[in-house]
Amino acid sequence: MDLEYTVILSIVEAFIILVLFFLLLKNPKKADVQEVEKLQNKIKALKDKLIEKEQMIENLSTKTSQTSFISAEIKKREILEEKIEKLYRIIEDTKDIARDATMMKSDFLSNIRHEIRTPLNSILVFAQMLHKEITDKRLRSFANDILTSGSKLLVMLDNIIELSKIKSDSLKIKESAVDIEEFFKSNIQVFEQDIAKKGLTLKVEIDKDIPKSLMIDQVRVGDILNNLLSNAINFTQKGYIKITLKVDNVNVVNNLVDISISVEDSGVGISKANQVKIFEIFETKEDGDEVEYQGRGVELSVNRKLAQLMNGDLEVKSELSKGSVFTLKLRDIEVVLSNADGISDKTKVDFSLIRPEGATILVIDDSSENCEIVKECFSRTNIEVLTFDNSRDAFGVLKKQKVDLIFIDIDILTVDDGAVSKVLKTVSRAFVVTLTDKRVKDVVFVDSGVKPVGHLKKPISKLELFKVTLKILNAKESSSLVKKEIIHEVEKNSSLDAFDLQDLKSFLKAQDVILTKLYKEAISTNDLNAIKVFSTSLLELSLKHRVQDMVEYSKILLKKVDSFEINDINEMLNNYKFKIEEFERKIR
Repeated sequence: MDLEYTVILSIVEAFIILVLFFLLLKNPKKADVQEVEKLQNKIKALKDKLIEKEQMIENLSTKTSQTSFISAEIKKREILEEKIEKLYRIIEDTKDIARDATMMKSDFLSNIRHEIRTPLNSILVFAQMLHKEITDKRLRSFANDILTSGSKLLVMLDNIIELSKIKSDSLKIKESAVDIEEFFKSNIQVFEQDIAKKGLTLKVEIDKDIPKSLMIDQVRVGDILNNLLSNAINFTQKGYIKITLKVDNVNVVNNLVDISISVEDSGVGISKANQVKIFEIFETKEDGDEVEYQGRGVELSVNRKLAQLMNGDLEVKSELSKGSVFTLKLRDIEVVLSNADGISDKTKVDFSLIRPEGATILVIDDSSENCEIVKECFSRTNIEVLTFDNSRDAFGVLKKQKVDLIFIDIDILTVDDGAVSKVLKTVSRAFVVTLTDKRVKDVVFVDSGVKPVGHLKKPISKLELFKVTLKILNAKESSSLVKKEIIHEVEKNSSLDAFDLQDLKSFLKAQDVILTKLYKEAISTNDLNAIKVFSTSLLELSLKHRVQDMVEYSKILLKKVDSFEINDINEMLNNYKFKIEEFERKIR
């Protein structure tokens, strides 16, 4: 009984503090802001009068007979100027008061956060104890409700604090290099069990053009994604949840991309009347829309404001009974460039595949190390590499010889208001790639100069050099060549010569009947469940016909599906048809 009494007291104490906290935020003092606006309007009116008086004085200044009138007008003007100066002082004082009020509110929030958390934590601890000790199902459910509600209050508290920081401009966005695949995998895995429990289908689509690593605030973006997924699960009883990540725009010159992250569900949907209100923290719902509205409040308001702080937005498209699509848009996200610093390029690449018929590459960099790396990589190819430590000597060659690709240090290119860039545009039509040890986002490229088509970070990675050069010089051929050249984990296990041809023939015949449809569904939908069905069926068929290469392939694919490695899954699925074609050539 003492335990239950303690819980009730803690709940009442937390509720009273939370109500006071809520009222403070819901009814912020607007008097200071309104007063400033009124004063500014007065100043504008007084300035208009001043302009009018000045014009009158100017018109009358040539008439000496009206000197006294002019003197009177000048005096009025001086009085007006004094009034304006006084109003300016009042405005400054009002601003100081507003700043002090903001500081007081911030201090209050800092203190009240602790004051609310203390009883709430007590509630959660006691509720957990009651839940374990009580055997009566009815009372046990009450304890569980206390535990659930207390957890929600903690989340709401954190969201209100976050909202307060945003309003007071004290919240800072902290960008860091984030591996996008790992980021998505870790955030989505948290919800996989909840999705499976409700019998929902999880679909994930990741644009193949998404860079491997981006500069984002992974905590803030993760919070938004987690809230959108949580809402999608809560408001969807049957059907699917689909997560899409795509590139909306690419700014190669400044190494930036616009991306969008969408969470789509087949749940209850949201009426048009409430699609705006769900982003407003203190708005009330329309009558009769409780199911589709309740529980979306504070988090979505915070999410949108966070998105806007990150130069983005949060949008919604929805229809009642047909589901919703929430889309987080992030603009001007910096792409993280890979380099060879502390990383050994283990992937084997053959630079002779780049423009086999030959080409000319020119390198302008005062670092001999970078020049030698490029020279060494193309030493056994038909590509000629010319290196210079200054732009003047390079321009002399460019005026006489055609060059296909230019690698140039970014400082040389942009020095003196882009002087080199402007000259380079007049002497050569070659593609330009910068060599940089700084963030390209902060670099200004003059409009009248060349526009880079790529960037390499120093110290130069041979793999990145291969990718960039291949993309530029081989154009359409690059995709297939990369697949052939960059060695995949599965290819290491290939040993076609060890296959029994009869088993191989049986396997191919069976896969045509059993696996073709499953493969098409897996590669076209990117549905992880469909991919898992295909992988499992492939493993069974490969074991049955003793095709060891495919046994290894299917095991690795299943492992990738379980660990949610989207890029590797897509690459393996694309390689599957090439492996089948290779088997067919083997039995001919």
